[in-house]
Order: sequence, then C-alpha cells, then structure tokens
Amino acid sequence: MLKNNASDYCSFEDLPEVLMAIIEQSPATVVITDKDGLIEYVNPRFTELTGYSAEEAYGKNPSILKSGYHDNSLYRDMWDEILSGRIWRGEFLNRKKDGSLYWEQASISAFRDGCGNITHFLAIKEDVTVRKMALEALKESEEKLKARNRIYEKDIRYARDVIKQLLPQKPPVMPGLRISYRYIPQESIGGDLLAFMPEEGRLGFFIGDVTGHGLSAALFLAMVKSAIGRIFPEKRVTPSEFLKSLNGDVSFGMGPYFLTAIYGYIEPEADGADLVFARGGHCPMAVHYRDTGNVEYEAPSGRPLGLFDNVSFETRKIRLKPGDRFYLYTDGINETVNNCGKELGYDGLSEIIKDTSYLDIDTAVDRIIERAGAFRNKNDQNDDIILIGFEFTGNMSDVSV
Repeated sequence: MLKNNASDYCSFEDLPEVLMAIIEQSPATVVITDKDGLIEYVNPRFTELTGYSAEEAYGKNPSILKSGYHDNSLYRDMWDEILSGRIWRGEFLNRKKDGSLYWEQASISAFRDGCGNITHFLAIKEDVTVRKMALEALKESEEKLKARNRIYEKDIRYARDVIKQLLPQKPPVMPGLRISYRYIPQESIGGDLLAFMPEEGRLGFFIGDVTGHGLSAALFLAMVKSAIGRIFPEKRVTPSEFLKSLNGDVSFGMGPYFLTAIYGYIEPEADGADLVFARGGHCPMAVHYRDTGNVEYEAPSGRPLGLFDNVSFETRKIRLKPGDRFYLYTDGINETVNNCGKELGYDGLSEIIKDTSYLDIDTAVDRIIERAGAFRNKNDQNDDIILIGFEFTGNMSDVSV
C-alpha cells in the first residue's frame, strides 16, 4: 500500500516502485540530501543537466553547483525558510561541471521523522535558462523600444511644431470677404495643409490632405508647401494649370503616398464675385446660397496628385452674391464616425451648415466643429480637421494680411 507522506519512509529503498519510477523519469531535477546537506540521491535528470554523475554527486554538498553569482543572503534566507518548516522557492544561477552557467527554479523543503526531527532535504528544480534568456531578451527589446519611442515622441513634437509653422496663423483680411479658419489636430500628426495666396484684387487659397499620418505626412507636407511656393508666382492663371504643375512637381517624390487638393481664388465682378477653382480628389467644397438656403457640392473632381505623371484638371466657376458662403474642409469632418459606426457624411454636414446660417461666420465655424464633435460623441477623433468658412459680403478691394 502506498503511504500518503514521503516523510514516513526511513530509506529510499522503502519507496514504492511506482513512485521511484516517477522520480527517475521526472523531467525535473530531484536532489535529496541528508540533514547535514550532503547529497544522498540525484535522479538521471540531474546528471543530464549538470554533467555530474550520481557517483560524483553522492556525499557532496549541492554547493558544487554554485556559480558565485548570488550573495550569501540568498542562501541564508533559504536555510531560514526550510529549517522553519516552510518551503523555499526561488531561482539559482548555477554552474555545470563543464563550467557553463544555467538558471534553475527550485522548491526546497525539509523531511522530518515522527518525532519532528529533520532527516532529509528535498530539492525539486527545473531548468529555466531558455525562459530566462527569452525574458531578458524581451526586457532588452522593450528597453530599446522605449528608447526609440522616446526619440519618436520627441520627433513628433518637433514635427507638430513644423506643421504649425506651415499652416497660417490667421486668415487674411479682405474687404467684402469674411474668413474664419480652424485647425483641430489629431493626437498623431495628420497630413492636412492650408495656404492663402493674397493678391491685388483677389484672394487665392489652397487646401490639401496627404495620405497617412506621422512623420512621413509631416515631411510630405513640407515638400508640398515648398512646391506651392515655387509654382504659385508662375502658374496662377488658372487653377487647373496650377494643380497640373503641382502634380508634376510632387509625383516623383511621394512614392506610395498621394495628395488630394483644391486650389482656387475669389475675385470681384460687377454683380458679385467669382469663385474659380479646380479639385484633385479632395472633398468637394460646400457652397451655401443665401437666397435659396441650399447647400450644394460641386461634382467634377480630377484625380489625386502624386499618383500619375500627366493628369488634367477642370477649372470651375461659381458666381457668388452677397451673403453667400462657401466652406473648405478636410475629411476629418465629413468622415466623423459616431458610436454606432455611422458617418456624418455630406448630408449631415449640410444640415449643420444650414442650421448655422443665422450666425456670424466665426460662430458658425465653431458651431460646425462642435456639432461634428457631438455627433462623434465619445469616439476618438481619427484625423486632423481643417475647416475654413468664407462669406462674401460685397465691395471687395485689395487683399491685406
């Protein structure tokens, strides 16, 4: 009959054959010492792991495995635990017979006789070298990743500062035209760009959105901003020429990225003002006509910039009357998604624009941003938002900044 407690045995020969077979075939190292700590038994796994045969280990102290890595306090704590009747659990960095090091996780306890006297100590140990190495490698990798993240976060902060410098600090001032502009950045860097080009008697404007986020988007924005500065003085005759020249300038440098954009201008005419523009894949501008109350989106759109070498764009013209408004924006507004996964869309944006028609243009732009945020509810903002509202009031003259 098997006894319930191994401490009831007086010698290893008394252990049942089944129990001995389990110990002998155990994947864990088993070491049994006498009360003085001298080895009386090791299983085959001990020999396989340490390189010491059973004959070499018998009569020796387990200290033959010491590597010198641990200080004496570890061993004092271990002895305090097992002599008090508790099980000590911990890890050792030990040394094999050939001098190589290995980590093992150990559970060590004392065996007592019927009178409560310690007769033996039992250590069951597992080789955890591979696991320790993996954990150390993971820790090292995490530290490197944290260091890279710190550098990346620093670069992101610098890039955000650069983006702010690329965007206008305030809209230009032009008699007969009221302009309100808002930029709401996402947590990460987006690719939204806005530029005003004041000229004598008219105001040019450019809005664009580079695909992607992060540092790459910031770099491409800088490239596009530089290209606009080179092209504008020469190619301001028609918006289609401007976009075509800009496309040729950036198409060889953007790789898999592309740019959606609108370039146009507003200039006075005898009975109002002409809004002249061309669009390359960008969100359509929303035109709010005062006399009808309708919000309309112009349909034609050329391809995004940067994908193809030779692309044509169509120049469009809209006649504005005093009181008419038009809005330029990036898709961070119309693609706002609520908790149910529903998108605000152009219809939702139109309703908000109509609801704000009685407000001055500054307040209207703020209200549009607020309403889009309320629609989003607790969802995160997933893109930068640029919104520019223009209201034609009549009597335009020279632009000033």
